[in-house]
Formats: sequence, C-alpha cells, structure tokens
Amino acid sequence: MSPREFADYLAPTAIEAVQAALDNGLYISYPQVSNLPGFFIHEYKDGKKELIEIDIFTGKELFISSL
Repeated sequence: MSPREFADYLAPTAIEAVQAALDNGLYISYPQVSNLPGFFIHEYKDGKKELIEIDIFTGKELFISSL
C-alpha cells in the first residue's frame, strides 16, 4: 500500500475521531504555519480559534490570543 493509499484508507476513521472530539467539547490542534516552533492553533467546534504556545520545558500551554 502506498503512502497515499494508506492516508486515504485512514481518512474516514480520522474524520470520525475528530468529529467525536469536537462533539465532546474538545478542540483540534495543529502547528501554526510560521518559523516559530512551539506555537499551535486550537480550533473549536464553534469555529473559535486560539493561538497557543507550548513551553518546551514544562509542556504547559500559554494562551497568546484569540484569532
């Protein structure tokens, strides 16, 4: 199975998992596209987005701003 075929195979399961997380009040998180490591976007079901910084030493999240 090629990498693309594997991604296509997993896509429905990943979509279900994300939707279940959002339905339970959680968020999805992805890296902010920039040259700043440790910055992530948290996106909620209602469309709200937050910029978060992860402290690389403690793993704690620091809220930076709403987007």
